[in-house]
Amino acid sequence: MDSFKPCQFYHPDTGACPRSVMDDSSTSSSGKFCYWHLDLVKDELGVTELESEESGDGFNLLGTSLTDLNLEASSFKRLQLESSQLLRAHFHTVDFRDSRIQETVLAYTSFTECELQYSEWTRSELNFATIQKCNLSGARFNDCSLESCQLQDSLLSKTRFQKTILRNLDFSQTDFYCSESYEQNLFPRFHSCKFSRCLFAGRDLSFLQFHNCEFSHCSFLDSRFSRTLFRDCIFYEVDFSGSLDLDRAYFESCSFQSSSLRSIREILPDFGKKE
Repeated sequence: MDSFKPCQFYHPDTGACPRSVMDDSSTSSSGKFCYWHLDLVKDELGVTELESEESGDGFNLLGTSLTDLNLEASSFKRLQLESSQLLRAHFHTVDFRDSRIQETVLAYTSFTECELQYSEWTRSELNFATIQKCNLSGARFNDCSLESCQLQDSLLSKTRFQKTILRNLDFSQTDFYCSESYEQNLFPRFHSCKFSRCLFAGRDLSFLQFHNCEFSHCSFLDSRFSRTLFRDCIFYEVDFSGSLDLDRAYFESCSFQSSSLRSIREILPDFGKKE
C-alpha cells in the first residue's frame, strides 16, 4: 500500500503546505514537495512563493514560457500573467476570475468549463484557441487577436471587445446578454464568423459590423440595430422578434433563407423591394 507524507514546503506567511506527497524514500525534490512546490516547477514558472495555501490565487507570472501545460480543477483567481507564452495549454474547470493577462500568447490553448468572469485580456493572442462551456461575463478584450477560435456553448454577458480582431470564430450555442453601449465596445468587427443556435438578448449591436458571417437558428431578442452593418452575410432560420431600430441597419449583399426572410419582412414590409 502506498504511503504518503506531508509536503515539506513552508513559508512564514502561509505556513506549512497541507498537501501530501507519496513517500518513495527519495531524496530528490520530487519526493519532498507537492506539484506546486517542486523546485523544477517553481523555476520553470518563475514563481518565488505561493500567496495562497490551497491554490494559485494571486500568482504574478512574468516571462513564463510553457508548452502543453495541463491544469484541472484549479483556482487562479486574480492571476497576473504578463509577457508570457502558454502554447497548447489545456485548462479544465479552472477559475480565472478577475485575472489580468497582458502581452501573452495562448495559441492553440483550450479552456473548458472555466470561470473567466471579469478577466481582462490586453494585447494578447488567442489564435486557434478553444473556449467551451465557459463563463466570460464582464470579461474585457482590449487590442487582442482571436482568429480561427472556437468560442462555443459559453456565456458572454457585458463582455467587451475593444480594438480586437474577431475573425473565423465559431460561436455555436453561445449566448450574448446585456451588452455595454457600442461606445464602450469601440465598434468591433466580426469577419467570417459562424453563429449557430446563438441567443442575442438585449444586446446593443449598434455600429457593429459583420462581414461574411453566417447566422443559423439564432434569435435576436430585443436587440438594437442602429447603423449595424451586415455585409455578405447569410441568415437561416433567424428570429428578429422585438428587435429595435432594425430599419436603421444596413444589409448589403445578404442572403435570407427560410423563416428569417419572412421575419425580416414582417418588421420591414419594404425590405428587399426595388424602388
